[in-house]
Amino acid sequence: MKSRRTPKNHAPESTELSPETEPRFQQLNDIALGGDEDNAACAIADLAREFPQKN
Repeated sequence: MKSRRTPKNHAPESTELSPETEPRFQQLNDIALGGDEDNAACAIADLAREFPQKN
């Protein structure tokens, strides 16, 4: 019989910005909004990975 385990959640408990993460978030956000196409795409991917939205 297979065991049913709840998958581990690797996302942080809170997505609130701390004083340490706020400059990084702002930097990526600025690049996403005003960078060239390649840089903006990379910044958006980094934002999604580093600051996931809590559903």
